[in-house]
Amino acid sequence: MSILLWAWQGVVGQLSTSLAWQSFAALMVLFLVLVAIEWKLEGHLSRYLEASFLTDIVYTVLIIGGVYAWIQQPVVSFLDQALRQHTPFLYMDLLRRLPEPIQLALFLLAVDFCRYWKHRALHVVPGLREVHSIHHSAENLNFLTAFRVHLLEYVIDGVITLLPAVLLGLPPEMWLPLYLSFILLNAIQHSDLDLSFGRLNRIFVSPRFHAVHHSDRRSHYDSNFGALFSFWDVLFGTAIFAAGRPARYGLPKLNIPGSFIGQLIFPVSSVLRRALRARSGSA
Repeated sequence: MSILLWAWQGVVGQLSTSLAWQSFAALMVLFLVLVAIEWKLEGHLSRYLEASFLTDIVYTVLIIGGVYAWIQQPVVSFLDQALRQHTPFLYMDLLRRLPEPIQLALFLLAVDFCRYWKHRALHVVPGLREVHSIHHSAENLNFLTAFRVHLLEYVIDGVITLLPAVLLGLPPEMWLPLYLSFILLNAIQHSDLDLSFGRLNRIFVSPRFHAVHHSDRRSHYDSNFGALFSFWDVLFGTAIFAAGRPARYGLPKLNIPGSFIGQLIFPVSSVLRRALRARSGSA
């Protein structure tokens, strides 16, 4: 309870920033729109009555409210200072002479490229795979599943994003207004709408394209890694363009706990159990 109280106090403090308020307001509007669409198409909204959705709400409040950033930002700042001190030549600010729209476009491409390979690593590297399994634990997708991210993965994402920022330089102020757009796009990608972008599917990640990635089938699970652009998957041979959404989602065989605290502990306990099994086997 003390952890939850600490987190809630952090959220209340962060809500003084307009960006947090705007993010929550935008998600609320999106929620109402999606509920209306899903009710029209399906006639039921049972996914929003499940305990899984309440868990997703906890993740969303912690991330949008800024509590996760309390851990991420000191780590990123420490690495940034270390790089500036020991490898200042990396700060080349390659975008500074380009027009602002081109700066933004190249920065987005670089960040999405790094996140594509980070995402693949999260599916392959032992330890990281357990951390990322939390995001795949949802057996019913909803628009807040986008925020079901383990704290360690959130820190890793911040570190990975630092790489293009170091080499290219941060884009101008026009980057910040796009923050809300990314939140909404990521939420829509994780909604349960069977939405495809047609010919643009080979460029941008649609809800149907990303839903395949959340399938309980291993061949689907190891595909469609792109966050914003799907052409990385096309280029590197990991794209699957399905005719519809998967029948089932999640990783039911892992028996991942349904609560936030249980999921916070799960990667560590899973790695320890595997290490103990390996040790007893070798003994």
